[in-house]
Amino acid sequence: NRSWLMLFFAGLAFALFIGLQSGTDQYYNVYFWEWIPAQLRLIPLVQMAAVLVCAVAASSLAKGRDKKKMAVALFSTTVVLGPLPVGLRLLGDYTGTALFPANGTDALWWIILAHTVVMSCLAVIGFILIGSMVADIVEESQETTGRRSEGLLSAGPALVQKALSGTGVLVLGVLLSAFGFTTANPTVESMRQPIEDLALFHIGLGVTLPIISTFLVSRYTITREGHERRVQELGYVEPEDTPLAESPEPRG
Repeated sequence: NRSWLMLFFAGLAFALFIGLQSGTDQYYNVYFWEWIPAQLRLIPLVQMAAVLVCAVAASSLAKGRDKKKMAVALFSTTVVLGPLPVGLRLLGDYTGTALFPANGTDALWWIILAHTVVMSCLAVIGFILIGSMVADIVEESQETTGRRSEGLLSAGPALVQKALSGTGVLVLGVLLSAFGFTTANPTVESMRQPIEDLALFHIGLGVTLPIISTFLVSRYTITREGHERRVQELGYVEPEDTPLAESPEPRG
């Protein structure tokens, strides 16, 4: 099934990206943004509240819309917004231009908070959309094979994606060692070059892998109209009532 294969490989690419990115926030907070723990206490709470609201609102946002177009738009937005704060800071440092608020300013804190909330909401809505798109493949597969295979279509990719995400965490550990994060008694100054190297790597990763995922999702072939037709043909939804033909006039 082409649609299933596209979502499967898109999930693999994105799972690898998540695995490689997991666990790096602490390094950015200390060595890139130069924050102390007291400045970070509120961010996870606001992020959690935003994710819960977006998860509840996802079904309403997607109602009546084409899932593929919405997913591609969300992932494309993620490609642009994801690396933006780090990218602007690095570009400003290289060009000597203030393109992003300086460390220690209130403006930086609010911008990073807003960025974290937006990215979290995009991620949760995107994952919900992808899960719904996988569910729509069930009827397309049934139409072709005569069997409903919900378990096979959903459980297999989830298992492989989790395994690949774990592999990404393992690879990240190797990369951190290569970038110099094994230095004894590190300071902000001594870690400046390693954190910049990690940031450059993440920018490239944060653009390449999500672009691959977005392209693969765009190859998904099930449309809203096609799915509704298929569900009716399989007998899961009664076709809409059609007006009865007018009776002929009685003859005099």
